[in-house]
Amino acid sequence: MTGIDVGFGDVKVVYMEAGELKYFKMPTAIKYAGNSSSGITEEGIRCFQGREYLVGEQARFGAFSTRSYDFLRRYTGLFVYHALKSLGLETQDVGVGSPLNWFSKKEEFLKELTQTVVDGEKLEIQPKLFPQAVGILMDYRMDIDGKTKEDTSKDGIVLDIGYNTVDVVCFEKGAAVRSDAGTLEKYGISRIIVELADIIYSEFSFQLSEQETKDVFLEGKLRLYGDIKDLSEIIRSITEKYFNELLHTIESRWDSRLKRAEVMLLGGGGAVILNGYMPTSLSKIISVPKHPEYSNARGYMKGLRAGL
Repeated sequence: MTGIDVGFGDVKVVYMEAGELKYFKMPTAIKYAGNSSSGITEEGIRCFQGREYLVGEQARFGAFSTRSYDFLRRYTGLFVYHALKSLGLETQDVGVGSPLNWFSKKEEFLKELTQTVVDGEKLEIQPKLFPQAVGILMDYRMDIDGKTKEDTSKDGIVLDIGYNTVDVVCFEKGAAVRSDAGTLEKYGISRIIVELADIIYSEFSFQLSEQETKDVFLEGKLRLYGDIKDLSEIIRSITEKYFNELLHTIESRWDSRLKRAEVMLLGGGGAVILNGYMPTSLSKIISVPKHPEYSNARGYMKGLRAGL
């Protein structure tokens, strides 16, 4: 059983091998492969829907934009196929996720996924679709065998800070409350990436793709004509501004839940970046899982093992 979280920034995979939990990540990057008549060969080409694509690491430079439902619906199967083949994993039960605001479209999403054909081979999996953020809650509540952990039947809130969206799930006694869940669209860390890309273009006349800018953000520096430009202070300023705006929005909508929360679960790729910016007023309730960017995928796998 494998959990795969196809986010707008990265594809995260969690699986078991020889009784040990394993993690794998690749960028949610895709672009058209070059013309074969040029004589230049490229590794990692996948044939999908009549076109040849580079996927993952090989597509970092010049990758397509990845911030729409149609993109995820069309290409999730390709990313799942590529991830499983890259890891040498056989056909199996796979847990995947969907942003909360698109979960109502799960039937068409699953239909597209199960009809995926790559390199002339059909993707033979038994997929189970979970809402994003709920995966983080399942990760918190279950052990690796899918059994409920003690002392997790609490009231709280999940913040799943992704690349494009922030999904929020409130829970009572460990159970998600559907009526109090919501998605903040365009509140993910892509806001930081887009602003950083604009600054780089303005300051250095250098236009980068979002995937390239994400790499600059994570490294804190830009390589330009052999020189290293330190962008750490610019990145800190952008990040602080973003997180203050995000928390203000969350507090205004879920204020009563925050005030009564015993725990606030902070997961998703954004949790890795933003954990250090948390205000002291929330320090007593913050809980960041191990490898928080993998928390959804790990939760999907645990959900499968629990028979959900």
